[in-house]
Amino acid sequence: MRSSYPVQLRSSGDPGKIAPNVACSRLRISLFVPQAGAREPWKTNMVRPVTERSANAAKLDVALPLGVPEAFVKLVEARNAADVGRRIYTRDLHEEALADLIQVTDGGAPPAFLATPYRYSRRKTFWVDETLKASVNRIAQERAISLSAVVVTAFQLFLDKHGIAQHAHAA
Repeated sequence: MRSSYPVQLRSSGDPGKIAPNVACSRLRISLFVPQAGAREPWKTNMVRPVTERSANAAKLDVALPLGVPEAFVKLVEARNAADVGRRIYTRDLHEEALADLIQVTDGGAPPAFLATPYRYSRRKTFWVDETLKASVNRIAQERAISLSAVVVTAFQLFLDKHGIAQHAHAA
């Protein structure tokens, strides 16, 4: 494997010992040590700079009923086809759904939370804003329910609100 920056193979000064580069060459592995002043390939400019939004993302891993991810994709496609402005991604809709549920729950009229599906479900990982994740965790702890139950309820209410929940139920 060749390197795109100046390198120097390591060598052992003791002739009685096998140098790491000799041992690695027998295994067809190369050890490279950057020379002083060489530009390191992992410190190049990123193609897409890190934004505040991507830096403040937190991971949600939940079980969703079959059809819910596809329903969100259909809603994203419909919104992007209708809207000429900023492109919308599924993360935007997930955050909108969670924010709606948090607003309703903090307003004093909490909905009946749905049970987490154990059968006919798919485990899915979502990236959402850290403050939303903290609020979802708070709601789950206050009501002694699972994080998945809060997310499933938020997504189902959001899909019901936009008239496409039948896709999630039908699957």
